Amino acid sequence: MNLQLSKSFSFLLLLFLPLLGNTQEKGDTTHVKNNMEVRAEIAYNASSTSKNVKRVFNSIISQLDSLESEESQVFKQHLLNANEAWQKYTEEMCKIEDYLSKDGAQGGLAFYFLCKTEYNKKRIQTLNSLKTKLHLE
Repeated sequence: MNLQLSKSFSFLLLLFLPLLGNTQEKGDTTHVKNNMEVRAEIAYNASSTSKNVKRVFNSIISQLDSLESEESQVFKQHLLNANEAWQKYTEEMCKIEDYLSKDGAQGGLAFYFLCKTEYNKKRIQTLNSLKTKLHLE
């Protein structure tokens, strides 16, 4: 009988243990983000990384323009073409991610923004690597 009571108590403890972890004491300033806040943060990160891509890309273009050579202008045109293709590619790939995420899951647009953030981070790395290879730093 005592063993049965112990098993029941253990089961109840395991069942309600997660609830005990979420209690906040007075003065505890930790904040659990709600869905709206998480989605806003995801959108902000996508916007922020997009701005960083533009900043790095524009700095390369400016540096190529300052070289004032025919070769740098040809390279600049290739870079502009590649950037346009990259934008189209990432847009469509992230729309696919958005579409796939809607299959029985909440989120949709959040998955799109997460996708954009990841592609933007990769693009920043690629552009910075290109700057190094071109000795534009």
